[in-house]
Amino acid sequence: MEQRTVEVINPRVPMFGTGCLVAPGVVLTAHHVACPGGDMQPVTVRDKAGRTAQAEVVWADAALDVVLLSADRSVLGTDLAVARWGELTCDYPPARPMCTMTGFPRAMRLALPDDPQTSVPDLKSVDGHIKPETGSRGGHYGFELSDASTGSAELWRGMSGAGAFCHDMLVGVATFASDHWQGGLLYVMPAARLFASPGFTDAVTSVTGMAPQLQPADLSVLFTDVPDPQLSSSYLLHARSAVVPMSGMTGQLDTLDAWCRTSAPRTSPPSPAWAASARPV
Repeated sequence: MEQRTVEVINPRVPMFGTGCLVAPGVVLTAHHVACPGGDMQPVTVRDKAGRTAQAEVVWADAALDVVLLSADRSVLGTDLAVARWGELTCDYPPARPMCTMTGFPRAMRLALPDDPQTSVPDLKSVDGHIKPETGSRGGHYGFELSDASTGSAELWRGMSGAGAFCHDMLVGVATFASDHWQGGLLYVMPAARLFASPGFTDAVTSVTGMAPQLQPADLSVLFTDVPDPQLSSSYLLHARSAVVPMSGMTGQLDTLDAWCRTSAPRTSPPSPAWAASARPV
């Protein structure tokens, strides 16, 4: 998650926040960070190592407060795999899975020793639990922090756009903090709502080359799942990756189809022509 976390900066406002690299060069973040006031112009994205790139909007939903950005994949997240998308499907209080977010909240900004008027952001990782009822009326996940609080929602500014992960699956993106609860409650837009938003899955497919799939994050530890998505044709060599249509056997398939439809009793399908001269080995 730390490698997926980037800064998102709109220099025209100015506005700063967090983004999550869901694939090389593809950033998910909060709409109010990248596009305040409907500004759809390119923004600056900077990773932990200080590499920067300009990112353009490829999909946006102001109502959900989420935007998808595309930048140079040779600069940002070059070695990252495509993120796996998940949702929380059940609730058993004694065994709720731990969720994690990493971002650049205002409380972590550090003043430069030689220039106290200038501050630089630093990373903060937080753990917590998502209780399905909290925030559900507004269509959000309520991310209840288990190891941190600021006493003020204002100090969480900059955390917007951080990806919320459960069992290494991206289950949502942080959009705002509660003004109450001593700064211990963050609101997350669920990935399931993004998948239901028009054009989102098409946009992800166009910039990653792979159609996203929503999986049960809280049940993933119980199943043998598909391998992690990779931007390579070798990914399809694994039988559980995807169903690949058969090709190049039209003649054999036509012969088999005709045999299946015939009324004459047969014990086996007719052998293709090349088999007449074949010998057992």
